[in-house]
Amino acid sequence: MAVTEVRRDPIEPASGVWRFVVSGDPTTGTGFSAGIGSIITRDDTGSVGYMYSKTGAGDTAWTQLTPAIPNLIAGLPDIALRHPADVAFKLTALLQ
Repeated sequence: MAVTEVRRDPIEPASGVWRFVVSGDPTTGTGFSAGIGSIITRDDTGSVGYMYSKTGAGDTAWTQLTPAIPNLIAGLPDIALRHPADVAFKLTALLQ
């Protein structure tokens, strides 16, 4: 299945780094061209919310970040009630 761009938002456009919303798997087939450091969120049936980070020069050089992120987010309400400062620090570190 080809990857189809749904939307793009700038992160560092001068460096070719964007946040994309796409349908399709960027790690297979012809992949998806973007600058290293770009982020993809999938918006297709069965894969909504899957996230990838561009980690290499090739169009298929994307590293899947999920399911780690959904699992972290699912546990946040309980963790946040017990350790709000830790949650803020860990989220900041994760998103940098």
